[in-house]
Amino acid sequence: MMNRGIKTTRILVLLAGLTLGGLSSAVAKDKRNDTKPSPAQAASRTWTDASGKFKVEAVLLNVNGDNVVLKKKNGNTTTVPISKLSKPDQDFLASLN
Repeated sequence: MMNRGIKTTRILVLLAGLTLGGLSSAVAKDKRNDTKPSPAQAASRTWTDASGKFKVEAVLLNVNGDNVVLKKKNGNTTTVPISKLSKPDQDFLASLN
C-alpha cells in the first residue's frame, strides 16, 4: 500500500515537470518574437495613425512582428499594425532596435 503511494507521487511529479517544461518552452518562444521596450521607452506617449486623424495616449507594451501592442490610459490594450502608424511613430519604433 505504501509503495503505491510513492509511485503515484513520482508520476505526479514527473507529469508536473513535463507540463511546466512545455509551458516554459512556449513562453520562451513567445519572448523571442517580442521586442520589449526599456523603462524609459515605455513611458506614455501620444501615438498617431498615418492619416494624423487618430491619436491615443498609450504605453508601448511590445513589438511583435509587424504589430505593436499599446496599453491605453483606461487600461485596455490594442494591437496596431506598424504600417498604420505615423512616420514619427514608426521611426521611434525603429530606434528601439
